Amino acid sequence: MKFTRGFWTAASALLCLCSGYGTAAVQAGTGVAAVSGAAAGVAPTSPAVEQGLVMRLNGNKLLVSPGKVWVNDRLIAVTAETMLDIELPAVTAVRDQALEIFADPLAGISSKSIPADLKASAGDPVPLAGLLVPASMQIRAAKGGTGPEYKKGVDYAIDERWGAIASLPGGAIKKGQTAYVSYKYSGRRLDTVVVSDKGKVSLASGATAKSAPVPPQIPAGVLAIANIYVPPTPTSPHPEIIPIKTLQAVPLSNELRESNRKALSRTLAKLKTGEPLNLVFWGDSVTGGADASAPERFFTNRFMNGLRARFPQAQITVTNLGVGGTNTNHRLPGLDKDVLSRKPDLVVVEFVNDMMLPADQLEANYAKIVSSIKQSGAELILFTPHLPAPAVMSAPSWQAVAAKPYVKLVRRIAASSQVGLADVASRWEGLRREGLRPEFMLTDEVIHPNDCGHSIYAEELLKCFE
Repeated sequence: MKFTRGFWTAASALLCLCSGYGTAAVQAGTGVAAVSGAAAGVAPTSPAVEQGLVMRLNGNKLLVSPGKVWVNDRLIAVTAETMLDIELPAVTAVRDQALEIFADPLAGISSKSIPADLKASAGDPVPLAGLLVPASMQIRAAKGGTGPEYKKGVDYAIDERWGAIASLPGGAIKKGQTAYVSYKYSGRRLDTVVVSDKGKVSLASGATAKSAPVPPQIPAGVLAIANIYVPPTPTSPHPEIIPIKTLQAVPLSNELRESNRKALSRTLAKLKTGEPLNLVFWGDSVTGGADASAPERFFTNRFMNGLRARFPQAQITVTNLGVGGTNTNHRLPGLDKDVLSRKPDLVVVEFVNDMMLPADQLEANYAKIVSSIKQSGAELILFTPHLPAPAVMSAPSWQAVAAKPYVKLVRRIAASSQVGLADVASRWEGLRREGLRPEFMLTDEVIHPNDCGHSIYAEELLKCFE
């Protein structure tokens, strides 16, 4: 099968949109004989691969078999087996960090005393599991290595998975005392296996991150065939091969595209003619931009940039009513005052926090939302949400999260009520096709999307205006 250069150029552009970390360092492979003891092979899933290029891990070495692949409209032969070294993530040393230590029992992610660098960020201080290098924690009464060093099992207990600390009865650490902790932690990384139009197999290195690793930007003239997930060194020494089937998002079905056009006909007309359009975003912390690295990476701002590029003549007034920690139970009583009093032409509704609500409450809330907004004369787009971590949803797997009532309810209501649908959940369910996993999209590993997750929201919303 032959693949056009335009297809793969567009695919690389999509991956770059999610990463945005600059040109990657690329490690060229070497032709080697097979290494004994290698794990079972993982075949590439990209339709551009005609033959071979089976990948095997042997510790921190990646072996790629010979094969044939389409790159830039040419069938390229990889003639020799290639061996690539996978570097372990960098280890960071922290010294003399102040930490208030409590006597409360250790409770994993809910523990009270966890050092700052073992959390997602200052703005989102959710603890992250598996970062702490075992046996690296030292606790002292004073900075600079002065004063006594407290003893594990005598003065304090530690949960090394979370880095959580608690003082022990009879120990030298008083309840609520500020001590000074020194420790080491490791991040995680996504690297990408690429094949050039010269038949050379290489590894593009991603940036190390505490959570939500993103793939590197891919150099021009190469094909990405897999991502390599390199977990935190304390968690596991074993990388994981995740084949890339496509770097293009699945297009809308013809049925959904036509449904969106009908539901948003007045909005589309105003965008095309340049009539004033009043748009209101109504949602929770995701709408407010939670955990995006900068305002320009909020999905709302990414979307607006894309919409204005598509309709340069449009005159759009935008109001963002994203409030963290809320759901439709909290916000529905203020719908008239907060939203409809602004006389919007279009309302975009996003509430991932509604994933936690029972089905009967969701039915009642969304019946009221749809009827109130439509009766006001405004058009409406509903988001299906991205998927929060299974642990938050008391679910055994990501598939079980996707099967929660909220996702199906939003799709059903959008179809039956003739309102627009931006189906982020379906994109999240298909992340494996893009060489990704759902947890890579969550900065706090719980609920907040990273920059790539925000870009997915923007992309799916823009599809409503095709």
